[in-house]
Amino acid sequence: MRPPLPWTTPWSGTISLIAVTPVGLFRVGSESGWPVQVSSCSGRVSGWPLVGVEGLSEIREPCEGKGNEKGTQTGGQATCLLIDSGVDRAFRVVAKLDFKSSTPRHIGLRDSPLKALQNLPNLLELFLKINAYDGVQLHLEEGGFQKLRHLELKDMEGQNSLIIDNGVMPLLQEFHIGPSPQLKEVPSGIHHLRKLRYLVFFDMPKEFERHMDPNNGLQHWIVEHIQDVRFSYKFGPRWGCIRNSRPTYCLPEKAGYKMAESVLYHVETNHGGINLIKALEKLRQLRKLGLKNLKREYGRALCASIEKMNHLESLEVSTISEDEVLDLQSISTPPESIRFLYLKGPLEKLPSWIPKLQRLVRLRIFWSRLTDAPLKALQNLPNLVELGFSFNAYDGVQLHFEGGFKELRVLKLKHLPRLNSLIIDNGAMPLLRELQIGPSPQLKEVPSGIQHLRNLSSLRFVDMPKEFRQHMDPNNGQHYWIVEHIQDVLFSYKLGQRCDVYETHALRDSNLPSWALGSITQSHIRSVFTFNLEEWPESFLDTLSGNIKLVKVLDFTDAPINQLPKYVGDLYLLTYLSLRNTKVKLLPDSIGNLQNLETLDLKQSLVYEIPTKINKLVKLRHLLAYHRDYNCDVRLFLNMEKGVKIHEGIGCLQALQKLSYVEANHGGIRLIKELGKLRQLRKLGLKNLKSEDGRAVCASIEKMNHLESLLLTAINEDEVLDLESISTPPEFLRSLCLIGRLEQLPGWISNLQHIVKITIYWSRLRDSPLKALQNLPNLLKLTLGRNAYDGVQLHFEEGGFQKLRELRQRWWD
Repeated sequence: MRPPLPWTTPWSGTISLIAVTPVGLFRVGSESGWPVQVSSCSGRVSGWPLVGVEGLSEIREPCEGKGNEKGTQTGGQATCLLIDSGVDRAFRVVAKLDFKSSTPRHIGLRDSPLKALQNLPNLLELFLKINAYDGVQLHLEEGGFQKLRHLELKDMEGQNSLIIDNGVMPLLQEFHIGPSPQLKEVPSGIHHLRKLRYLVFFDMPKEFERHMDPNNGLQHWIVEHIQDVRFSYKFGPRWGCIRNSRPTYCLPEKAGYKMAESVLYHVETNHGGINLIKALEKLRQLRKLGLKNLKREYGRALCASIEKMNHLESLEVSTISEDEVLDLQSISTPPESIRFLYLKGPLEKLPSWIPKLQRLVRLRIFWSRLTDAPLKALQNLPNLVELGFSFNAYDGVQLHFEGGFKELRVLKLKHLPRLNSLIIDNGAMPLLRELQIGPSPQLKEVPSGIQHLRNLSSLRFVDMPKEFRQHMDPNNGQHYWIVEHIQDVLFSYKLGQRCDVYETHALRDSNLPSWALGSITQSHIRSVFTFNLEEWPESFLDTLSGNIKLVKVLDFTDAPINQLPKYVGDLYLLTYLSLRNTKVKLLPDSIGNLQNLETLDLKQSLVYEIPTKINKLVKLRHLLAYHRDYNCDVRLFLNMEKGVKIHEGIGCLQALQKLSYVEANHGGIRLIKELGKLRQLRKLGLKNLKSEDGRAVCASIEKMNHLESLLLTAINEDEVLDLESISTPPEFLRSLCLIGRLEQLPGWISNLQHIVKITIYWSRLRDSPLKALQNLPNLLKLTLGRNAYDGVQLHFEEGGFQKLRELRQRWWD
C-alpha cells in the first residue's frame, strides 16, 4: 500500500485532481469531511491515490466526476471498491463492495451502511468483514438489494442481531455469516431467501448447529429450503467444512459410519490407504468430495466408491506426486449430478465417463500429460461453462477447437510448454467471454481464430513472448485486427523467477494520446498521476513544466523515467512526490527547495544516496526508500533488500514519522546517535548494523516514544545484534523485525504490551524464545525464520499465546 497522501486530517471544500492516464485526463472532485484514498486498481487504471479507499477498478471513458448525496465523487464508472481502513460513510459503486478492516485497530462504520447501499441498481456482491461495522444490529429492509447474489458478514464482533425482511435480496444465492460471537439466534428471516442455495456459518456457537438439525432442530424450518448448509470451524491453520461435523483431514479407516455427511474435503488418503477408500462408499449422501495423495493402486476402489455416491456434485482428486498415475478408468456409471470436476495428476487417457456428465459445469485438469487432444470428447457437454488445462495437462503440440462448447464462458490454457498451435474455427465457443493463454513458449503466433469469438471481453496472455504484444499493437501491429473487438487485452509478466508476483499491462495503455497532452494547460492543476505508461512522448515533461507551478501532488509511480525533471525544485507547494518503481538514480540538490514536502516515496527506484540538501525539508514526514531484488534467492534474506545512504544532519527533520530503510554502515555511530533526535518516528528501518553500533541504537530507540514499527538488520549473518541495553522500550511498539545474530533474546521484548507482530531471522538462539513470548497479550503473528533457533525442540506450553493467529517457521536447518 502506498504511504498516506498529504491529507491526514479531515478537510472540507472541493479539491480538484488531475489524473494523467493512457486514455486521457480525468478530474476527480470531492466534497466531504473525511479523507479518501483510492489505489490498487485493475483494468485500465493501476493506482489512484486519492486518501482510505483501496480499489477503483476501471474508468472506461474520459468524463467529469459527478458527486452523489454522500459527497463522494469518482471520475468515471467504478466496478469495484475496496475499503481497507476506518471510514464514516458508505460509497456508491456499480458492481461490488468489500468493506474490511485489516486489523482490529482500524474502527469500522458506526452507522449501518445498508440503507446507503440497498438501492444500488447493479450491486451483485457485498462483503462486510473484520469489524467493518461496529454496531450491534444489521437490518436488511424490504425491497432492498434487488440484484444481490452474494453476501458475506464476517468477523463482526459486536453484532448481536440480524433482521432480514421479506422481499429483500430476492436473488441471493450465497450467504456467509460469522464469526459473530454475540449473535445467539439463527436469523429467522433467512427463510424468506427462497433463491438461497449456499449458506455457511463460520465459527458460530454449537447451538446453531443443534437448532438446525434436520431431525429435531427447532429452527430447521428456517433453512430446510436451502440446498447446502455448512458449519465451518477453525481447525489449526486451515479452514475446512463438513456439514454438521467438525472438519476432518485424515479420517480413520472406519469413516463410513458418518452416513449423513454432505461435504468431505482435504482428506489425505495415504494415511488410511485402500481400506479408507473402500469405507467412503458408505457416504451415499456426499455432495462434495476432495481427496489428496492418491496412489495408482487405489484406483479401482476409488471408482467403485464414487459410483455409489448418487448425489455427488463436486469431485476433486489429486495424486501423491506428479509421476503417480491417476487411475479413474473403471467408472462405468458416474454420478449423474456431478457439476464440478478437478483432476490433478497424470492420466494415461481422458476417462471415458467424463463426456457422459450432462450436468458438468466446470472442468479443470492439472498435470495430466494427455497426449491425445481431449477437445472432441468434451465439446458436446451441454452445460460446460468453464474449462481449464493447466501445468502440462496436455502434452501435445496442437489444440483445435473445431466446434461445440456452446455454453463455454471461461477457457484457461496455462503452462502448456509444448503447445505451438491453437486453432479456433468459426462457430466454436460462441459465448466465450474470458480466455487466458500462457506461458506457452512454443506458441509463436497469435491464434487467428480469436476474431470469431465475438462475445470475448477479456483476453489475457501470461509470460508470452514480447512479439505477441508487438504484433497486436493498436498503431502498427499486423495482428491487431484479430483482437480489436475485445474490451480488455492484457499481458502479465512474472516479476523475477522466485516469486508469484505478476505485473500486468493492458494492450491499449501503452501510449498517451496527443489530445490528452494538449489538455494540460491549466495553471490550477493541483495533482498529477501517471498510470501504465511504457513510453513518454518527448514533449510530455516540457508540457508539464510550465503548467503545474501550483501542483501539490506529483506521482510518477511506474513512469518510464530515469531522471527527475529539473523544474521539480521549483514546485514550492509540492507536498507529495513519488518515484516508486522508476529508474531514477539521483535526486537533484534542488529537492532542498521543496519546503512543503511531506512524503518522498523512493521504493523500488534506483536511488541509493539521499543528498544532504534534504535536511532542509523540515516538514518531511515520510521518507520511504528501498530496492527489493525479486531475482535474488529468497534464502539470502539479508541481500534481498537494499536501503539508502543518508548524511549527517538528518536529526533536523523533527517532523519525520517514517524512515526506512537506512544503510547504517555509511554513517556509523554518529548517524545512529543523531537518529535519537527524531522523536516523532512511528516507523524505523536500519540495515547493515554492526555489533559496535548496539549501544547507540538502543539509546536512540529509547527516545522514540511514538515508535510503532522497528526493523533492524545486521550487516552479515555472523554479526551480532547487540540490543540488550534497552531498558525502557517504546511503549506503543506493534511490529518488530530482527534479522541477525542474537546472543540471547533481548529481555525487553517480553515487556511489549502492544506488540502484534514479531519476526526473527538468523538469530541462532540457543534457548527457546517461546517462554519469553508466550504471555504477550496482543501478539497475533510470530515468524521464526531461517536459523532463528538453533535448538532441536520447541515446546508450546499450555495457556500461552492466547491471541496468536499466525505462526510461521521457515527455512530451518
